[in-house]
Order: sequence, then structure tokens, then C-alpha cells
Amino acid sequence: MYSNTRLAEQFDVNVKNVWLDVCDRLNATIPELDRLKALSDIIETVSTKCMEKADADVQIITSSYDVNEEEMNNLLDLRRKCGQTRRKIEDVVLEIADPLWKNENVETLIQADNTNETIHLYVDLLKMRLRFVG
Repeated sequence: MYSNTRLAEQFDVNVKNVWLDVCDRLNATIPELDRLKALSDIIETVSTKCMEKADADVQIITSSYDVNEEEMNNLLDLRRKCGQTRRKIEDVVLEIADPLWKNENVETLIQADNTNETIHLYVDLLKMRLRFVG
């Protein structure tokens, strides 16, 4: 319970603050409803890509073997421990975030405000969200 509460607090502070900063930057250029829809779609895409990555990783591990429930739990536990290294997290963040720059919603937001400061906020938002997905 403690770690989930702590994670939720970190998410609330880190991701929420970057989200609000992006919204503030786009306030004058994109109507609120369009801005929220685009940002929500981007966040949903990030979550979907992370789930697909996790599912693919598990499939690779289990595709060659018949595993029972205990073995599957051990494999998932090992995968979780190995996947939580700083280097692995950064690799996954890059693997998922890089293709998102071609996402229609990201392109729309960049066209609305393509200053370096705003682009850095987009990068921060994507990376923060990815770190908290799983």
C-alpha cells in the first residue's frame, strides 16, 4: 500500500505538473477541448504502446515453453526485477517515445507552438508518463 501511495503521489506531482505546463503553453493557440483531447490521446497511445511492449516481452519468454502458473509468476517476477534498472527504463522510454513524434496529435501540438521550451515540455511529458506506466 505504501509504495502504491508513494507512486501515486510522485505521478501526481511529476506528470501532472508537466501536463499543466504544456496546457498553459498551448492556452493561447489551441482551444481547451482540442488541447485536452490531443493530450489525452497521446497519453492513451503511450499506455497502449507500453502494454503492447510488455505483452510482447512476456510472449517472447513463454513462446518456446509450456509454463505452469508458478513458473510464469517466477518469470514475470524476474522480468520485473530486470526491467526496473535505470538503463532498461531509459531504453524502453526511447523505444516508445521516438515514434510518437510522428503521431498526428503530437504533430498538431508542435504546429501550434514549436518553440524549444514547448518541445522540451512535450519530451518531458512523454518521458514522465512512460516512467510511470509500468
